[in-house]
Amino acid sequence: MSYKRYPNTGTLYYRSAGTYSTVNGRFTPGTLNTIYRNCSVQDSVAGGKMKLGAGGDYLDYTYFVTMPKITTTFVTTQDMTFFTGGASYQVLRIRPYNQHTELFI
Repeated sequence: MSYKRYPNTGTLYYRSAGTYSTVNGRFTPGTLNTIYRNCSVQDSVAGGKMKLGAGGDYLDYTYFVTMPKITTTFVTTQDMTFFTGGASYQVLRIRPYNQHTELFI
């Protein structure tokens, strides 16, 4: 019997930081970027768990996702979504570690 560490696949959509021009006073939004990864999607027990968010409030998340390390540095999760299993989810928190990355969606 074989075991796959990352049996699922998913796509992370995020927007890069925008720029503000001091010459003409216009804001240019960042571009939409994608990261396609193999991952492990784990359903939270009993329909959702609470996780302490970055702002100090508790967030109700449905899935816990682990994947190989993402080297991109993210400023915020505001415009970040994760698509897996035919559905799109808002990323509530992303945690980079030395060997892997964790998402709460």
